[in-house]
Amino acid sequence: MNAREPGPGEAQPQEAAPTRSSARVASPISDPRTVRYELSVPEPARHVVSVRASYGALGARDALVLVLPVWAPGSYKVRDFSKQVQDLTARNESRQPLVATKVRKNAWRIERSGAQRIDVSYAVYGFELSVRTNHVDDRHAFVNGTNTFFFVEGELDRPALLEVSPPEGWEVACALDPAPSSSLGKNAYVARDYDQLADSPLELGKLERLAFEHAGVRHEVAISGEGNRPARQWVEDLRKLVALEVALVGELPCPRYTFIVHLFARGQGGLEHKDSTAVQYPRARLKKKKDYERFLSLLAHEYFHLWNGKRIRPAPLGPFDYDREVHTRCLWLVEGVTAYYDELLLARAGLVTGDRYLEMQAERIRSLLDTPGRARQSLADASFDAWIKYYQRDENSPNSQVSYYEKGQLVAMLLDLEMRARTRSRRSLDDVVRALWENHGKKDLGYREPELAPLFSSVAGFDLEPFFRSFIGGTDEPDWDRFLAHAGLELKPAKKKKDDPPKVRLGVLTEKKDGRVELSSVLEGTPAFEAGLSAKDEIVAIEGRRLTADTFEERLQDFSPGERVRFTVFRDDDIREVVVLLGDGSALPARIVRKKDATEEQRALYESWLGRPWEEKEEEEPEAAAK
Repeated sequence: MNAREPGPGEAQPQEAAPTRSSARVASPISDPRTVRYELSVPEPARHVVSVRASYGALGARDALVLVLPVWAPGSYKVRDFSKQVQDLTARNESRQPLVATKVRKNAWRIERSGAQRIDVSYAVYGFELSVRTNHVDDRHAFVNGTNTFFFVEGELDRPALLEVSPPEGWEVACALDPAPSSSLGKNAYVARDYDQLADSPLELGKLERLAFEHAGVRHEVAISGEGNRPARQWVEDLRKLVALEVALVGELPCPRYTFIVHLFARGQGGLEHKDSTAVQYPRARLKKKKDYERFLSLLAHEYFHLWNGKRIRPAPLGPFDYDREVHTRCLWLVEGVTAYYDELLLARAGLVTGDRYLEMQAERIRSLLDTPGRARQSLADASFDAWIKYYQRDENSPNSQVSYYEKGQLVAMLLDLEMRARTRSRRSLDDVVRALWENHGKKDLGYREPELAPLFSSVAGFDLEPFFRSFIGGTDEPDWDRFLAHAGLELKPAKKKKDDPPKVRLGVLTEKKDGRVELSSVLEGTPAFEAGLSAKDEIVAIEGRRLTADTFEERLQDFSPGERVRFTVFRDDDIREVVVLLGDGSALPARIVRKKDATEEQRALYESWLGRPWEEKEEEEPEAAAK
């Protein structure tokens, strides 16, 4: 549902989507190999979608083997979507039953018995609100192809025709091409192969729809739920980010792009697709400035994947093997470089100030320095092990691994600064992105890991192999101040008021549970670790005085660095006392600041890099976003 009519310059309401170019998808209507899918939501409150699929052109085979993916591209964890399939039956063209037998965890064998066509019916349960899973209730149905549609084993190239029957009053949003035949109805779509079908999620519901055009490409925004900031306002900010990203790469390779946005009470994240994205964000977190910045950076991140990740991709990431893990050591480039640009572009678009951008990066550095695993796992190894580590974190994860998002983003920043400094801003990471597009993305040619350092070096004009060995293939600690100094910046501890007590360091991550404090992780090499505190310990008192989750941080500040403090904990049902020698937390880096003696060259690099003036006043938050 639309609000008021938009004024001049505001996003226009959704209108009938134009048919996309037939050059992109040859019509599968008359192709005998086309798989015809019908999807409906007969009872949304049951949290299921119903699917019927017809398979022809069976050739000489004795049986048809149908397979459902075990993972969703872009989310590197085996999730076994077949566990949600129920009531599967098969029939021939005369509606007589055929024998269907499950032969693997995600595959069914259907005996042909002379059938010329095999029709399969089944239901898929979906009640997990995430961007990678199905979620169906009385408000909407979000349907991912990987969770829902079977493919014929060994025949991913079969075209698809999808007909959607939404509940009365619901609309459908999808990036697929509308079917060219008007007899199929307005919610019929075509896909050139299974990869495109699986990569095009569907949103069904009572949607707010806005659209804008950039570089001749229609961008559609389909919103399920309602946030506490008018959609027309954040869509205008999204337009700025889209324009910057297109200008950065230099080309927009899709004929239409769709943003599916969920604004519900909970859920946060995004998943990239070739011509669309699905994004979730808490509806009540669009007013506060920092929350709104995170929302915009999430949109910017997923849109940047249109190039980096979906078209500029490691060779293993397409065509996909949907049956098992697909490993690459390059997720630092797919995700880390994308994360770098999603915040950098906020500054270049004027949506955050330079100071705010530096604050964001200082938070990233502080978080990384509080991750002992950075000395154990390289970015390349973190990429390879995403399947068993990043997506399956436990209490020891901070000590054993590093995030290819967080460290990848920071390494991208250092690389960008180094290139700019060595070339007087004639070359930058922007140029590398464009080269990757021209050499790989535009040609639909996946890159191999050994190709990257030479390509980056060629663009930069100097040898970047040592940088790759140290910070991507290795675990060397960057000299933060050396790199930041290129832009006239330096890393500093937090500001301290004259009367503030020194900040103590314990070295734990905590979780609040019903007002109690439980340690979720104890960081290696910190006072808590050396003293013997453990993950899952429940802290009940400090120096004999009871505490709660609300008083824990406050109570710590009653003490000073160097003091020995007695912690009373429950370890399972046993009570223990652990004496901790508190550390000094006041010297840890917390700010990135401009150097007062920065040279003109350093200031010029800063301005070229961020697109912000060296001296910049903080802008007031618009009234609509105030508390």
